[in-house]
Amino acid sequence: MSGPSSVSFRVRDAGPGDVAAIERVRVAGWRAAYQGLVPEDVIDRMRADDPRALASRRAALAKRGVFALLAEDPDGRAAGFCVGGPDRDTPYGGEIYALYVRPEHWSSGLGRDLLGRGVAGLRARGHTEASLWVLEGNGRARRFYERAGLTATGERRMLDIGGPVPELRYRIDLEVSA
Repeated sequence: MSGPSSVSFRVRDAGPGDVAAIERVRVAGWRAAYQGLVPEDVIDRMRADDPRALASRRAALAKRGVFALLAEDPDGRAAGFCVGGPDRDTPYGGEIYALYVRPEHWSSGLGRDLLGRGVAGLRARGHTEASLWVLEGNGRARRFYERAGLTATGERRMLDIGGPVPELRYRIDLEVSA
């Protein structure tokens, strides 16, 4: 988990038929990355086969301008995903809504690849900047995004996940980073 991986991943466009695979990766990511950051009962209740979560992911992927990428390992198992689209807060920007990699593939380069492809997808859709929100206490993710060239904007909001959890906004100028 700590060093580069020799596994090669196939990254492809994802659609509504991939929501179960996406949800499995998301739940695994939450359980590994958010222990101590979000209320324990929230993580304990998460299920990859939760019909409400699956319906929510399906609806999100159907929105105009939203795209998703799914990474699969050589055996065809979902290893990571990235979802992006129009920024929910600004009329001109793009946003990475979610980026998760299964914990066993952390530090393999897959997250960096998915982020690069996600940012490229936003740029190709005409967005001039990209942003994302990250849990304030998630130092690993914050360092990852900073190494990738994103900077904290100073914006902070409280996410209500069974209690208030602070998030920070990161952004990158897509016209400069091309």
